[in-house]
Amino acid sequence: MVHFHVHHEVQDSTRDQLTGLAAAICVGAAIWCSLGTIGLTGEPPDLKRVALVAPVVILPISVLAVFIVIRVLRLTTRQQFPLFGSLILVLPWLPIRVPPAALIWTGPLTVIVWAAVLAGLLGEVLRGMNGPRLTADPHRAPIVAAVLTLVLYGASAVWLSPVLPDGDEPHYLILAQSLIKDGDLRIENNHRRGDYLE
Repeated sequence: MVHFHVHHEVQDSTRDQLTGLAAAICVGAAIWCSLGTIGLTGEPPDLKRVALVAPVVILPISVLAVFIVIRVLRLTTRQQFPLFGSLILVLPWLPIRVPPAALIWTGPLTVIVWAAVLAGLLGEVLRGMNGPRLTADPHRAPIVAAVLTLVLYGASAVWLSPVLPDGDEPHYLILAQSLIKDGDLRIENNHRRGDYLE
């Protein structure tokens, strides 16, 4: 019986290490891709991706660092599963034809993916602890959900606050203002005068 128990623990430890290596490779590749930039050239449907990759040395350093963190924290296979969510950041970098929608996972939106991966990892780690389960208690769960929502919306507001309105709407407003003030659609003089400041 003792022999079977020890053998089972060795199997679990080996599985945790192999999963940790796979997770470290995925997260390391995602970190490397997150540090690069992808641009588009050409016109649809002949759009081509142009990539500016981060230094290659970052890839093995990231994989090694993530693997060390996984081993130091002694994450189980189950706790490591959220780390594989970072693979979505590698999708736009694959040397195959990918749907244009995949390019959304580059640039500033990588922060959202990393936040989701870390939230999933934290959730699994807390779930594995034998202490009080905040989300299982019906009295505490709404409070936890409210706090998480407040943090998420607050972080989003801070992150998006420097972003100015964009798209066609500001141009339409200036066109309307030009029609009202000048009676024409020439907006150069409206820009010069700063009519849009109103």
